[in-house]
Amino acid sequence: MDDAFGLYLVMTDPVAGYEACTAAAVRCGVRYLQLRMKEAPRDAVLETARRVRAITLGSDTLFILNDDVTIAREVDADGFTSDKATCPSTRRGVYGPRRASVSVCRPTTSCRQ
Repeated sequence: MDDAFGLYLVMTDPVAGYEACTAAAVRCGVRYLQLRMKEAPRDAVLETARRVRAITLGSDTLFILNDDVTIAREVDADGFTSDKATCPSTRRGVYGPRRASVSVCRPTTSCRQ
């Protein structure tokens, strides 16, 4: 599969549940799958991220975690994204050079990368 292209699915409290959505995404060949649990406690995000990672591991679906770079590193996610004001190079220092780090910039945010 071409690394640069594919459907990007963001999961935010799916009705069918995170595991069912993840399994469906893997079956359908979704290229990028983002776990987004903005208001959830860290423990809940960590547990869900572990289950999502177990489903995506070994598939063509890349697992991207939202907002918590330490959890992304802990579960060995394929990438990390945040709209928080953390400099991408700082995140890369925490997360590692061989992982995806996606920056989301809002019009009121200054991005210098």
